[in-house]
Amino acid sequence: MFKNDMPTIRTALPGEIQYWNELVIKNPDGGSFLQTREFASLKEKEHWESRYLIIETGHEKVAVLALCRYVFPLGELWYFPKGPGVSEYDDFKKVYQVCREYIVKNHPRVFLMQCEPEISAAITMETLRQDNLTLAPSIQSSSSTVILPLQDSIEDMLASVSKRARYYIRLGQREGIEAREVEPTEDNFRKV
Repeated sequence: MFKNDMPTIRTALPGEIQYWNELVIKNPDGGSFLQTREFASLKEKEHWESRYLIIETGHEKVAVLALCRYVFPLGELWYFPKGPGVSEYDDFKKVYQVCREYIVKNHPRVFLMQCEPEISAAITMETLRQDNLTLAPSIQSSSSTVILPLQDSIEDMLASVSKRARYYIRLGQREGIEAREVEPTEDNFRKV
């Protein structure tokens, strides 16, 4: 994506944040819900601070959400859920480098930057070590999309998912969570 260019990084402008989700969808990895304003809003309720960043060269742009939180006594943690939104390891290395430089220069209290890029190629542990990176266990419990056939009965659908998924579905039912179909309107899409 970035070819031979080294990207730059900056804080997103108010107009970019207003249309953030549209920018995320245009990311090379196709975007992730975990990089959207709605997800950021949910995490802000859990005392995370959202940082909206733009990584770009003259002709390419990647919208990146960083969730930040102070961890006593270590300092600040920056977490990029399912991001930054690149799909090639060479691009990730460039994005990682500009993010790291930006953080060191502008946010010296940061002690850890954790990224979860959706890299398309298999990366070896040796490659990560050579680039001074460490593979961490996955934080997000749902790492893929689940497609359920709607023509089956509820019992058949439940039988087709994992035991853990059935547990959480039934837990939600006991706690009064209700799933219902609503009209696909802009207002309903924006409800959190």
